[in-house]
Amino acid sequence: MRNSTSKLMFSLLLLLISFLGFAQEKLIKGKLTDDETKESLPGVNILVKGTNLGTTTDANGDFQLSVSGDGVVLVCSFIGYTTLEVPVGANQTSFNISLSQDIRALEEVVVVGYGTQRKVDLTGAVGGLRASDIDIASKPVTSPDQLLAGRVAGVQISNRSGDPGAPIDVRIRGTGTAGVNSPLWVIDGVPIVQTSNITVNTGSTTESNPLAGINPSDIESIDVLKDASAAAIYGARAANGVIIVTTKRGKEGTATVSYDGYIGTGQVWKKLDVLNVSQYIDMQKKVDPTRDFSAFANKPNVDWQDVVFKNSSVQNHNIGVSGGSSTANYFVGAGYMNQEGLEPAQRFKRYSLKANSDIKVGKFLRFGQSLLLSSVDRSVQSEAGGGSSSGQAGSQASRNQPFFPVYDATNPTGYALEVPANRGASGGSSNLIMRNDPLYSSLNVLSTKTLGNVYGEFE
Repeated sequence: MRNSTSKLMFSLLLLLISFLGFAQEKLIKGKLTDDETKESLPGVNILVKGTNLGTTTDANGDFQLSVSGDGVVLVCSFIGYTTLEVPVGANQTSFNISLSQDIRALEEVVVVGYGTQRKVDLTGAVGGLRASDIDIASKPVTSPDQLLAGRVAGVQISNRSGDPGAPIDVRIRGTGTAGVNSPLWVIDGVPIVQTSNITVNTGSTTESNPLAGINPSDIESIDVLKDASAAAIYGARAANGVIIVTTKRGKEGTATVSYDGYIGTGQVWKKLDVLNVSQYIDMQKKVDPTRDFSAFANKPNVDWQDVVFKNSSVQNHNIGVSGGSSTANYFVGAGYMNQEGLEPAQRFKRYSLKANSDIKVGKFLRFGQSLLLSSVDRSVQSEAGGGSSSGQAGSQASRNQPFFPVYDATNPTGYALEVPANRGASGGSSNLIMRNDPLYSSLNVLSTKTLGNVYGEFE
């Protein structure tokens, strides 16, 4: 009898708890509309904050949802509108909610051809990069194309080599045409057809990047036109896409002076494990018994990677002056960059000057100018400096014989000569330090760039 009474009381307790829980749950209904047009918004996501409970509005913008407990907050979100949080009162069951448009993304202005458009008005695929999005001043890059790496969808950036000022391949949505696949660059309205990188001789390692003369610190924005709509403005030159670079201009206000710069160093992060003298001699005998280098068994071991690779240094300094009034503004910037490579005979030095101005005459006339002056002095390894026509000194270093010396005091030049007495009758080592000595071989790529335009607008 006692057990039956206990079971009955326990069942009544569970029923009471269920009833109380049911009593606290309530059904709320509502309608969502546009804050300006007052039109219904179908497909709005409505979620109880902090839970997975939610629903969406129907074709008429209506919704209903069962909620329980106090302090419930509804989170209303819809693409193109600002997310809104609505608290649910204790006795509130009906809602009329208005969402306002999020115009920040839609009103963003991008450069398209010879003018600008709002992103909401564009029908083509574009990508953009703003100076405010990344700290350009802290990025050790030598040209504007390096800024796009990993930051704009559909744009692939690949370096030909690691030496300063080396050529860079830019591809927008892969290979678009046979032959040249480089996009059209437009710098402050001046088209630059990058048909190929600058080649000073037949070796691909001596190609230079023609965009390296542009100081990345002067850039305000970069816009990428990816699809065929770009051809409507620039024609066949835009078959591989268009990259539009806009440099900084002055703004209304008192004159301001800005400076940015950095100093850094670099080193090779990994070297290959190579054979020492005895291991090399034994290995050569196993490969080919006629290759006998036993005469060099007592020679000191030389790891040519330690000889060729060195710590590099880089310094970059930029100063800018800008200002203006309601009728005129100006920007003047100067830059200096000096970067040493990790291998001998590698250096990149750039001087740049940028001047932009805009003047408004009366109510309807506006005109201005953009001017870029730059000088680039790049030292590169010649074909002789790399030890072979197939690679640079860094790649040849690991293949040099470990007993082949660097210096020879008996030689008037001070270097060990590439003769059988130093490397054997069948040896093929190259004295990479001697080959890159300016007294033996040197190659400098000197280039100057002038880009300028003048515009006038009648409003």
